[in-house]
Amino acid sequence: MKKFKFKYESVLKLRASKEDKAKRAYAEALERETSAKNEKQSCIDNVKKYREYIAALEKNGQIHEIINILEIIRGTEAKIHYKEQEILGLVHITKQKHQVYLELYKERKALEKLKEKQSEAYVKEAKKKQTRKIEDMVLSRFGRGEKF
Repeated sequence: MKKFKFKYESVLKLRASKEDKAKRAYAEALERETSAKNEKQSCIDNVKKYREYIAALEKNGQIHEIINILEIIRGTEAKIHYKEQEILGLVHITKQKHQVYLELYKERKALEKLKEKQSEAYVKEAKKKQTRKIEDMVLSRFGRGEKF
């Protein structure tokens, strides 16, 4: 019996390759988004620490140091605002990359399903042919009067 050969095997390989690239691009976008969120959280944590430090300095009456730290807090809050905007853009990009990946995944899966169905049909047809061939051999021997 001849081995099954899928007509669109090269297309399937190409789609799998494109899907893999899209999957990597999605993973990279997700990593950038997560990194930006972590940086934002780090800035928020720093602002909390600075505010606690200011509370301690107020008790000691170190006004000059408090003013310097308030400037640092303003700069950090501006960075937090910038990170929020950056995260919004990264979330949008990540969603787009995920959508592209899902579409390519669906296309590849559809081709794999077609391959599977065609393979099953091929095997079924090959079994039918083999059965017919055996039946023909039996009938031809029976017609000639041969014994088994």
